[in-house]
Amino acid sequence: MFKLFQTLKIKVWHYGIFYVRISHNKRKDNMNIEDLIKEAKEIEEKSEFIVSWFAKKYKKTIRRVGHLNKDGCRVWEDYKGNKLMCFWDPVINRYTTCINPVITYKKGLN
Repeated sequence: MFKLFQTLKIKVWHYGIFYVRISHNKRKDNMNIEDLIKEAKEIEEKSEFIVSWFAKKYKKTIRRVGHLNKDGCRVWEDYKGNKLMCFWDPVINRYTTCINPVITYKKGLN
C-alpha cells in the first residue's frame, strides 16, 4: 500500500526554504502554523549544515540539510577522484549520499 504525503513549503529564517513531508495518517486536520514552525525548529536543531550537489539523475542541483553524527555517515573519495559524502537527513529521516558536495552553511560554536 502506498503512503500518501503532503508536502509543505516552510521558510526557516536564515536557512532558506525547506519542504516538510507529513504523512496523511499522522497529520491532524486542524494542524496550524504553530505546529509547522515547531517542526521546522526541531529540524533546524538536528541539522549541522546545508549541502548542495548536482544530481545527474534529475539534472538539477539538490539542496538538503543534514549532519554527520550518526553511525554510517562518512566522507570519502572514489577511484575517479569524486568526493562523496554520506550524511543523515533529518527532514526525510534517512541516509543520503551526494557526489562532489558543496557545503553552503555550517553551524559553529560561538
